[in-house]
Amino acid sequence: MDIQRAKEIVISSDSIQVLYKDKSIWITGIDEAAQTAEVATGPQFKEKMTVPINQLEEIHKKH
Repeated sequence: MDIQRAKEIVISSDSIQVLYKDKSIWITGIDEAAQTAEVATGPQFKEKMTVPINQLEEIHKKH
């Protein structure tokens, strides 16, 4: 994923599925300088971690 798309997802009112290492995550913030995202993971998205944006994968719903 690129940084622009990550920023779009953060501000979107839609629920967009994103994976990090095949696990569903929720992007909570972006650090442009470091090219990282603050994400929530785990049960009910209670665990926080910082990951490289280029390792995030958006899952596109099939229509």
